Amino acid sequence: MVTQRLTVLYDGDCGLCRACVNWLARRDLASLIECLPASTCTWEDLADLPLSDTVIARDQRGVTYLRSNAVAKSLSLLPGGWGRVGRFVLATNSFSSIQSMNDWLYQLIARNRLEVSRVLVRLRLLDEQCTV
Repeated sequence: MVTQRLTVLYDGDCGLCRACVNWLARRDLASLIECLPASTCTWEDLADLPLSDTVIARDQRGVTYLRSNAVAKSLSLLPGGWGRVGRFVLATNSFSSIQSMNDWLYQLIARNRLEVSRVLVRLRLLDEQCTV
């Protein structure tokens, strides 16, 4: 079996994004996922991708995943229950109506990520520095 590897680009200035990347890194026991701030990426085709409000993932074959598919693909590489959740979301996203709903939810959170960060800090679920 070929080991899958994934590169994930995220908003390095977003506290919520950094917290999610840290969460993912703690669970990526096989080190299959490389997370990079989008500002450090040199992918030539990035100009057409919506970096301001989406996470982007690309596998070693060059397949690009956006929004809910990027999150699901990342989760799918984790062991245990989180991996099963990711694979389930990827499978259900093959139905356009479900993917539209998942992407809508993703974009709602992404557009409001600073406020979401503030709320999570107030609930003590994120560190204070995540509101920057």
